[in-house]
Amino acid sequence: MVDSIEDKVLVREFDDEKDIEMVGELEKNCEILGSNDKGTSIFTNMVGDPLCRIRFFPLHLMLVAVLRENGELVGVIRGCIKHVGTKFGATFFKLGCILGLRVSPIHRRMGIGLKLVREMEEWLINNEAHYTFLATEKDNVASTNLFTAKCNYRHLSSLLIFVQPISIAMDHQGVISQDIIVEKLNIEQAISFYNNKLKDKDIYLTDIEAILKEKLSLGTWVSYFKQDKEKNNSVEDIVSTSPSSWAMFSIWNSCDAYHPLKPFGFLFLYGLLGEGERLGEVMKSAWSFTSRLAENVKDCEVIITELGVSDPLVEHVPYQSSMSTIEDVWYLKKVINGSMNDEDEIGMMGELGNVVVDPRDF
Repeated sequence: MVDSIEDKVLVREFDDEKDIEMVGELEKNCEILGSNDKGTSIFTNMVGDPLCRIRFFPLHLMLVAVLRENGELVGVIRGCIKHVGTKFGATFFKLGCILGLRVSPIHRRMGIGLKLVREMEEWLINNEAHYTFLATEKDNVASTNLFTAKCNYRHLSSLLIFVQPISIAMDHQGVISQDIIVEKLNIEQAISFYNNKLKDKDIYLTDIEAILKEKLSLGTWVSYFKQDKEKNNSVEDIVSTSPSSWAMFSIWNSCDAYHPLKPFGFLFLYGLLGEGERLGEVMKSAWSFTSRLAENVKDCEVIITELGVSDPLVEHVPYQSSMSTIEDVWYLKKVINGSMNDEDEIGMMGELGNVVVDPRDF
């Protein structure tokens, strides 16, 4: 008689004292985000702090899979609950997010990944998630098959992650045009602007205030032309009166999020908004500003941003040949009935491109 996965593997909650070293070894043995053809590998460094991607959320959980016969740790998964909104209706809902699924390379194709996902889904449902959500790289065939064929997730959106080493970014884009101003907003201004502007997105974060007030968020800036400054008395006027061209962005400092024994980090541009005929120029200034800021951030190696493939801002990212791109695919599954009206349902389960990326996920 062949032993079932239940007989072979135990899934339990992560124990910081008992599991941290074994989780670290597992993370080292697993490819996390992949690499491009230029050899640039970008990954979230969780060695030493396995909870770093979920600790910012009040409701979060990490599970580990261990072999019953010898206690070897062979898999991990992380989950959290977010509150999000959609432009398709006034409904806010709980989104159960599954992050950082890892299975030891020599223990794959045994059903461990599926068992971890199922256990995490049960916890998310018990915490009243309306939908469960996860993401993977487009080229990760094994994960895609697991999520779609075995777990019944549906494709929600495709996004592009733009990655550039700061040394090269400075060489190409370190100078800000003298015709453009990059002005910092105070937190209250940023909260107000985002609360007004993000509602135009297909999916947006309802706790943007908490994100902006987190210490890893370095601030929010608006980039616009000096000629518009001369017509307005304050930065509030700049955005409220819709100047000729403008871009707004916030910066998240991942370098302080992870264990200091592994010095690798990046600045993440999030909350990107903007419009105007010369949007490309103010977007380039935003990237140049971030490049200059990154030079003074310890252990910062790259600059990253992520946008939906159909987001109008994609064509204005100041792309250079040194910049790599990773295509990220988002999947969604409804787990509680009656959480949204019919209009919301149609919008949520279709292809969405104009979405807000959460910097806490990186």
